[in-house]
Amino acid sequence: MTVTHKLIQQRPSTSVDFFAQNDSTIIDKVEEYKSAGKVISYDFDGTISEDTLTKTMTITFNSEDDFDEYSNDDVLNVGTDARIKHCEDNSISWSVEQA
Repeated sequence: MTVTHKLIQQRPSTSVDFFAQNDSTIIDKVEEYKSAGKVISYDFDGTISEDTLTKTMTITFNSEDDFDEYSNDDVLNVGTDARIKHCEDNSISWSVEQA
């Protein structure tokens, strides 16, 4: 069964940039998961709310096991760490929800 995770970022004002995954190493690794059928789709550009203060990015996995593998990948954890640091440094609150 597929599993979708949503990363929701809420910034304090429009003068603060959302985190954006632009590291080609991370994107290439996600593409490897997609080519292997473990990631079905992803949207790192995200959807921006009408008030432009909330951004929602999604990634859909083929299974919970594929998500677990992805979550434990050292290369991808570099991207996670960068996101956490960016959000902390810029007072962006965030959450991850499973749909």
